[in-house]
Amino acid sequence: ARIGHPIWEADWLSQESRPAVERAVARAVTKRVAQAVMIRTARDSSYEFLVTPLLDEEGEVSWLVARGRDTTDRERMRDVLLEEREFLGAVLESMDEALIVCDLQARVTLSNAAADRRFGLRMGDSVADKVVFLSEDGKKELPFEETPFGRVLRGEQLRDVKFSCRDLDGDLRKMTASGCGLVSADGDSYGVMIALNDATQQLRAEQALVDSERQLRALFNFQPNAIFSLDPNGIIHRCNPAVESLLGCPPEKLQGASITSVMVERLGEKAGFKGEREVKFRRVDGEITWGLVTTVSISDSEGDLGIMWTVRDITERKKAELALDISNRKLVASREMERMRLARELHDGAVQNLLAVSYRLQEPQLRDEVVEVVRQLRGLISDLRPPGLKEFGLAAALEGLLAKLKRQAGEEAPEMELVCLNCDSLSENVSLCLFRVVQESVNNVLRHARASSVQVEVTHASGEVFLRVKDDGVGFEVPEQLSHLTREDRYGLAGMVERAELLSGVFVLTSSPGNGTEVGLRLPV
Repeated sequence: ARIGHPIWEADWLSQESRPAVERAVARAVTKRVAQAVMIRTARDSSYEFLVTPLLDEEGEVSWLVARGRDTTDRERMRDVLLEEREFLGAVLESMDEALIVCDLQARVTLSNAAADRRFGLRMGDSVADKVVFLSEDGKKELPFEETPFGRVLRGEQLRDVKFSCRDLDGDLRKMTASGCGLVSADGDSYGVMIALNDATQQLRAEQALVDSERQLRALFNFQPNAIFSLDPNGIIHRCNPAVESLLGCPPEKLQGASITSVMVERLGEKAGFKGEREVKFRRVDGEITWGLVTTVSISDSEGDLGIMWTVRDITERKKAELALDISNRKLVASREMERMRLARELHDGAVQNLLAVSYRLQEPQLRDEVVEVVRQLRGLISDLRPPGLKEFGLAAALEGLLAKLKRQAGEEAPEMELVCLNCDSLSENVSLCLFRVVQESVNNVLRHARASSVQVEVTHASGEVFLRVKDDGVGFEVPEQLSHLTREDRYGLAGMVERAELLSGVFVLTSSPGNGTEVGLRLPV
């Protein structure tokens, strides 16, 4: 402050505080009593400014004494405390737990919204009058001394103590209580603080989880199909009792082993393949058993936990399929033998007799008619027994077949191209299957395709033989499943599929209207 100038014009005063100082000086003069005002300095510090009047003998103000006390730290502390109080208040109000502070007579001195919502507890209420405490099973009402409040008032500290009580609606609630006594700086006890957590929903959820686990365990243990729980590397973590029926081994002995240790052949992919697979397993007694494996991946938010294999025993079905396959093979072999027998009898009997009759006939027209019948019979014999297949091999037999079919078709016959690589070393069964498929395929082209060209390719390489018969004819709509060919009266194509399956081959049919047809066959040799 400068001598001779009003104090409220002092440089160290902030502009907004100067009017307050001027008013305080004026009140001190007029009222002749000390005046206090909170001001801020130019440096934004807080001060308590006190103006005290000095009176003369006549009671008039002769002087004013001004004093200032720095309250900056106190103001800052107050602001911090206010912020913390607001924060704690917000936390208390947002808590799901009922928080209750009581004095030594169990009267509420502080409570949050959850306490009011559940029990109607407010400041000044008696806990003993407002809340009915029961035993954990909810069957017995507790005396106040045994309630959480009574126990803490006796000096106990509680941590998640289970009990029951009734809420405002009278509903029974399962609760947990935690609490402690409150002690002043002088060491005097002045109350207790209790947090009551409603565990009803949690306990119901836990019980539901227990029930669900019990049901899943029962389903796992009594499932008729074998179940393997595997880690991502295929190590068996757990399996059900049905595994013993499949493999003849107690489930506990398989834990920790690799799933591949009980398989006859390793999968060409990971254990977590999608869909279904037929897998061969080896029992502990050495016998082979078949299983239809379905997989389910198990994962959580962090990634894969493992794989679940469900295995249905299809051993009896596979045995029946094998027996049927053997029966079909015998049937095909028997049918081919019967064809050979008929061809031989026709050739050695009827054809020879007709030729002998033709030699004795004098009438040329009758002799020509008999010769035509002989020619037709020889064509039938050629269909029944592939000419030259056994004697000269597949390539020669196919060349003769295509030449014969082209000759029979006359001028409308399409161009026919034959490529046969390494076909002479094939077995009789494989050669006969290939011959019959080519025979049926080319006959179909001549009857229905209206094609200008036909390509026949047979290639033998790497333990397999591949056949391809392709035309540029009108084509047709192929059914979704080849087993439906018979429904469309395409018995010739269905017969090709059966021949391929009998030799463990793969038959592929590709066609569409206007784009020709391709027959593909792959056989192991």
